[in-house]
This record gives sequence, structure tokens and C-alpha cells, in this order.
Amino acid sequence: MKNRSSFLTSVEQNPAIPAEVKNQATTELQRDVSFLSDAQLTDALGKAGTSPEVTQAALDANAEARLDGLRAALAVLAAAAILALFFTPRIPTTQPQGDRQVDAGCAPTGCATRPAVSVPAAPWRPR
Repeated sequence: MKNRSSFLTSVEQNPAIPAEVKNQATTELQRDVSFLSDAQLTDALGKAGTSPEVTQAALDANAEARLDGLRAALAVLAAAAILALFFTPRIPTTQPQGDRQVDAGCAPTGCATRPAVSVPAAPWRPR
């Protein structure tokens, strides 16, 4: 939606684009065409018989609209990331653990020659 309105605004404010093309662009975009590649736009304008100046002006407006859409999407992502920061204090800094069996002096894979000892878990405290 942002891309479409940005493109229409750019087209309507561009004096190089004739009123007939502006009206056609408005009609076409109301059919819910969200994004157009440069190739699709060039092809459509070529079929409509527009001049190279009008085609270039429309391509520039389309490129600007795509950038506006990208900026808007990145702004939403940034806002979501900042909002998520408010929930991070609730994330524990250490993992709670129960009593576990540890082989004293052995690697994590264990060794069969030493007896296992019980190690109590350290109490978990939020920061």
C-alpha cells in the first residue's frame, strides 16, 4: 500500500508526466498492483506509447516508491526490535538446573573408573 501511494504521489507531482498518463496510472493502480519491476513498467509504458522522457520519469517515480516502501518496512522492524528490548530484562541470565550426577574429575563423556557424586544446583536468582 505504501509503495502504491508513494508511486502515485511521485507521478502526480512530476510535470514531465502528461495528465493522461497520470489518470491511467491511477486507474491501473486501483486494481491492486502492489509492485512493478522496472521491466514490467517499461513494457507497460511502451505498449501505451509513451515518450522516453515519460517512461524515465515513471521509472524514477517507481524506484523512489520502492525505496519508500523499503524504508517503511525497515522502520517497522526497528520499532519491533526496540519494543522487544523492553521485554529482555525478564530473560534469565543463567539456566536453572536441578540436581545432577557429575563424574568427579572426568570429562563430560564420563569415566567408568570413578564413582559419581551428587552436585546440588546453585539457586537461580533473576538480576
